[in-house]
Amino acid sequence: FVAAGIQALWRRHCDAERYCTRVRLATSLQAAWRGWICRRELEKKHESAVAVQLAWRTLRIQRRLRLERICAKKLQALIQATQARQARDRRQEAAVKLQRVVRGGQLRQRVPQRYRAALII
Repeated sequence: FVAAGIQALWRRHCDAERYCTRVRLATSLQAAWRGWICRRELEKKHESAVAVQLAWRTLRIQRRLRLERICAKKLQALIQATQARQARDRRQEAAVKLQRVVRGGQLRQRVPQRYRAALII
């Protein structure tokens, strides 16, 4: 009976060792699996954050480009209007100068005729 009791104790001890080893292995395997799942989810969140950031940057750049185009068009219109006004003013000044020259010539031609008319009377 004593041998049977010792054998039973030994088997219980070996079974407890195997159980503890299995528990440690299972715990280690579960930790590795959960770590892999956590890293995968973290990677997905990171990719999502990168996609959101890219979309935001793209939108911001598009808005800025649209605003720059609008400002450029307004500036071009302003410059063209100024140039057109300056060209109109130059044409106006040239027309006035030409009229002054023509009228002055006409007046100079008429003055001698008036004097002649005055001399005849």
